[in-house]
Amino acid sequence: MANAKIDYQLPSLAEQWGNKEIWLRTLYVRCALIWVFRDEFIDLNLGTLRSLASILADAYLISVSEASRPCDNGTAFDGAIGLIRQQIDNRVAMMGLDAELERLKKLVDEARACDPLQQIFRRLAKNTKDVYGDVPFRKVILDREWLRDHPTGAPGRDGRYGDAYHVNAQTTIRGSVAHVELQVHLDDFDWFSLLAVPALLTHELVCHAHAREDRNNERSLWAEGVMDWVASYFFDGWAGQLGLPSSITKLHGRHLWEDRMSPWRQTGRFAADAVVDWLMKDRTIREASVAQPLTSKLAMQINVVDAPLPSKDVLASRLLNIRHDRALQRAIRAWHHDSQPVATLLAAS
Repeated sequence: MANAKIDYQLPSLAEQWGNKEIWLRTLYVRCALIWVFRDEFIDLNLGTLRSLASILADAYLISVSEASRPCDNGTAFDGAIGLIRQQIDNRVAMMGLDAELERLKKLVDEARACDPLQQIFRRLAKNTKDVYGDVPFRKVILDREWLRDHPTGAPGRDGRYGDAYHVNAQTTIRGSVAHVELQVHLDDFDWFSLLAVPALLTHELVCHAHAREDRNNERSLWAEGVMDWVASYFFDGWAGQLGLPSSITKLHGRHLWEDRMSPWRQTGRFAADAVVDWLMKDRTIREASVAQPLTSKLAMQINVVDAPLPSKDVLASRLLNIRHDRALQRAIRAWHHDSQPVATLLAAS
């Protein structure tokens, strides 16, 4: 017998948080508190810590209570960190001062209010500008928006969501400004979700913020596939520049990409890999360490050509079959060896 579908009404932002200002302040405090303990994330992931997981769980609740009071972000953070310091002191009184509690106590004593999301965004935005080089850049702005539930939908019968990351992102172009909107399901936002933010923002900045196209399409082989390959290529190098442990930031970034891989994204990534494989047959290239950055350079130059997205998707399809496309091979060789403009590749697509 089939189970009856349960119909329930998700709360609105006002019902859940009171107003957007309280939600934003809660997000700020929660991220700042998680950031305090970021150097412990590797051991936390391995499950070798005795106290931090429960301290963070309490910190999430504390952030809500402190941010609900009429105050600014810094005052809410200071109140929350004071309560966490008190909790650590209570644990020391009950359990004694072990090495973990000593480290946590020191981190709390040295804690200062900050906005980790903005810090991460600024660094990634600068890196993106650097790799794109001399092109007409848009101004990029980070917006934060509320999600009613996990990005993949309600939990299954086992109570689990589609993945561990309660964040998503999208980019909207308004004139010469790219608004990168980080969408947060704050009810369950934790340190896993924070570690997924760099991968999300890298995708938005590399793939969309400076792209010159006539539309958005989540099924685009080019914008969501080929360019996603470029974003992941740079992400590995940028993950260690964000103030987070690089190894675990890479781990959760890759998990996020794998968990949300669509057929269109995968196919576009295959197209980029096909170009790398083909370039490695060129005796002036041969090595992946040369072919991969060259493929990234080609894709980024195409990405900023003002052209309809369907024409770029057609090119992505041709790149997937580059081994058999002699005309495309000649065009890419002319770009690489003779500095021909990439617009000719799109004109022929």
